[in-house]
Amino acid sequence: MQSNFLWATISFILTIMILSYVLGDNPLFKFASYLFVGVTTGYFSVLLIYQIILPKLIYPLFGNDRQQFIIAITAIILCFFLLFKLSSHLSGLGSLPMALLVGVGSATVISGAIMGTLLPQISATSENFSLSRNGNFIVGVYTLVGSIATLLYFSYSKVVNVKVTNNDSKIFNFIRNLGKIFIGITFGSLFAGVLLSALFALMERLDFIISYITNIKNGL
Repeated sequence: MQSNFLWATISFILTIMILSYVLGDNPLFKFASYLFVGVTTGYFSVLLIYQIILPKLIYPLFGNDRQQFIIAITAIILCFFLLFKLSSHLSGLGSLPMALLVGVGSATVISGAIMGTLLPQISATSENFSLSRNGNFIVGVYTLVGSIATLLYFSYSKVVNVKVTNNDSKIFNFIRNLGKIFIGITFGSLFAGVLLSALFALMERLDFIISYITNIKNGL
């Protein structure tokens, strides 16, 4: 019971310190922000040590799994070469691990964008035109037009030494304006979602403050 009261008191104090930002940037808000950054950094550092460095780099060196041993040695060598990026004369030796990081990262992002965004978007667009399912033609047309207009908005560019007629220019401008509308609707929805999440978090904190003060007043 005392432990719960102690943590509730700490939460109350930190909440008040964060909400003090309403009065402007002040030492109380800075202290709470620095404390949050420090605790978060320490937490992720501990996770990094116990979930990546020790099980992936250190323990395989003393185990019987030859494959894991080779992977760990390779990773350690690449990390060692990465340190050469700190030197202006030997920075070329660190290009290999950097190239590997950029290549693997790019491949992961591209495959994630294709498998997690592009293909689901195509599937969601085509499902509304399916006759075997309960498709919605109006929603399908809206989704298809929105997807095409948005993609063409980002891909529209003028070709050098190619004359664009007034009709072509009007069509391209119409597509760009239509794409702007769909982009505005998307960002507006995202902003509304973020704002609602922030309001729910604020309401939860205000409810916590009221409950805490009420419990203190009642002697609980």
